[in-house]
Amino acid sequence: MWDAGYLYVRFICQDQEIYTPVHGCDAPLYQGDAVEVFLDPVGDARQWIELEFNADNDVFDQLYLCTAEPKTNASLCLTDDIIDHNTWEFLSWNLAGLISQASRRTSSANEQDWIVDVAIPANELLRRAGLKQFQQMTLRGNFLRYKWLSAASGAKRELLPFNWSPVILGCPHHSPTAFGFITLAE
Repeated sequence: MWDAGYLYVRFICQDQEIYTPVHGCDAPLYQGDAVEVFLDPVGDARQWIELEFNADNDVFDQLYLCTAEPKTNASLCLTDDIIDHNTWEFLSWNLAGLISQASRRTSSANEQDWIVDVAIPANELLRRAGLKQFQQMTLRGNFLRYKWLSAASGAKRELLPFNWSPVILGCPHHSPTAFGFITLAE
């Protein structure tokens, strides 16, 4: 959903076990069960954001800039040369006005579900597009969920990734040209 001030996103995650080994602001939340939002409001793969959330409402936000014409490989991931020399990641950046709320619940089948509600502010997100409010428009974006499957004692957990717009595992942050199209309409 959206209004002039915010883009609203809700994730509803069903789980047998919620795995959150990492906590804190800008911690690598993808190492546990997490959901992610990627947005490129201009859609030219020159500037995009990554937001991550877990069931404990820890938040990771990062800004990416590509200072050259984006070039991609066959998988729509930026080429190594572009990543190494022309892509900048700003972990210290914070999305001013971002609001999130995470909650856990236990269903009647004893499943642990968790929900994350996010309100993404227009003012900061649309700055490069020269806008201060959302309007009927199209954005590029992607939505992901990382689910780490339970493992036997001492065994390594296996990642089960879900992507709204398919990307190569481990590369969603370097795949802005693979983002889908999000149309804001009335």
